[in-house]
Formats: sequence, C-alpha cells, structure tokens
Amino acid sequence: FGVFYTAGPVEFKYRALGDMAVFVSFGPAMVLGAYFVQAHRFSWSPVLYAIPIALLVDAVLHSNNLRDIESDTEVHIKTVPILIGEKRAKAMYYGLVYGAYAVTLILIPFARLSPFVLLTFLSLPLAVKLTPGQQHESTCFESLVQAVHIAQPRGRPRWRPKRLAGDKGYSYPRIRAWLRAHEIEEVIPQREDQGANHRGRPLNLHRDIYRHGDVT
Repeated sequence: FGVFYTAGPVEFKYRALGDMAVFVSFGPAMVLGAYFVQAHRFSWSPVLYAIPIALLVDAVLHSNNLRDIESDTEVHIKTVPILIGEKRAKAMYYGLVYGAYAVTLILIPFARLSPFVLLTFLSLPLAVKLTPGQQHESTCFESLVQAVHIAQPRGRPRWRPKRLAGDKGYSYPRIRAWLRAHEIEEVIPQREDQGANHRGRPLNLHRDIYRHGDVT
C-alpha cells in the first residue's frame, strides 16, 4: 500500500483510495505485523485493537484532502472529499475522530481490551475543542485572528495587524480574500500546486518578513 500510494499502476492517492490505503497500512497491517514478529502467530485481536489508531491516522489524511479540495480538483486528483462534497466530508471527519473513541468503548467488552484504555478519554475534551479547526485552517482562522489583540503605544489594543505571516498550509483563497477585505497584508507563500492555476494579481512574498514569521 505504501509503495502504490502514489506509484503506478495503482496510484491510490489519485483514485480516491488513499483513505483505504492509509487506514490499512497505518492501522491493522502495522499493528498485526508488529504482533506477528513478536508472537510468531496470527490473531484477530491486534487487528481489532488497531482500528481506533487507523481512524485517527485517516482523519489526518482526510483533513488535508478536505483542505485541498480546490487545488486537487484543478490538477485532476480524486479524493474522498471531492467525491462526496465538502459538507459530507466534514461530517466524515467528525466520524473518524469520534469513531475512534466509540470503537475503543466497544472493544472493551467485546474484544477484551484492557479498561486502562479509558484513560484515552482524557483527551476527548481537547478533541471536541480542536476538531472544528482541523477540518480546515480557514474554519477557525477568522475568529482566531480577531481574538488576538495587539498592544499599542497609545489607546486600546487592536485586533487587526498590518500584516500576517503564515506557512503554505494557509495558502487558501478564502483566507487570502478575508485578509484583503480587512486590508491585512498577506505574507503567505503559494503552494506549488496552486502556482500553475493561479488567476488574478500576482502574489508577492516578502521573504524577509516571512523568515521572521514566528516573531510577534
């Protein structure tokens, strides 16, 4: 699965099969392989125990594909979010994240998984808080920028900075349009897959400012 994720003739990534490949490779296949090397026998238990892991790993891939719907469409890459649409893809992302917790509960009585795994539910509040933002950077971007107040030599702090620097993960039309609408200079490099299909005024990146983008 790993080799043929992008290599031909299968090319899972380009045929909307990337989720399946990642789910199997980084879940049941990986855990079962480690189990077999140590126990020298096959068992269904590690396959079942790996399902929550596989769901969370696939959630990472799915969130990236959800972010890249526009750019992947332009370069003719097929992904699950493109096939089912953005609204259903967001619902699927929630299902992957919360499904990992649900499957963990099911495995305790039905697959004799240790009750100590309930400790993982300590991370559930964080998952509830962060999951909306992980659907796409632009989902929480606007509220995040407005929540940050910049101290001024005089007067009240203001939320609107003169410029905002971010990495390529923030190179998204919605984010750029929002920054321009609020007259905030964007210091965000353009992703390579977006350059060939860019329309409108050219993007000028202030490299010196971007280099110090981690300084507030």
